[in-house]
Amino acid sequence: METDKAEQGKFMGGIEHDGYLRFSNIPFDQVASVTVSVASAGAGGQIELHQGAVDGPLLGKTAVGVNGDWLGFYEKSIELQPTDTRADLFLVFKNAEHRSGLMNIDWIEFK
Repeated sequence: METDKAEQGKFMGGIEHDGYLRFSNIPFDQVASVTVSVASAGAGGQIELHQGAVDGPLLGKTAVGVNGDWLGFYEKSIELQPTDTRADLFLVFKNAEHRSGLMNIDWIEFK
């Protein structure tokens, strides 16, 4: 989706329960945390970070609260459980009670 309120003019929207983003071959020994720019005028929910698969080991999670503005992006930082492997990272979006209209994602930064 496009808007001038998102960094570089584009963001990911229409996020539903159990939707996910996959990042391949992440060197977890070099990543201590992940920061996500999010917004929600819908249901909000949680973002879970899993190693290797959507149901792989849980490395960290954060709650995404409703701020009432689909384009009012704010940052959430997620500390990762330390590991010394290289694997795929899955950001899994959760809200079993309200399964659609959870949140929008502007950007993701590995720190």
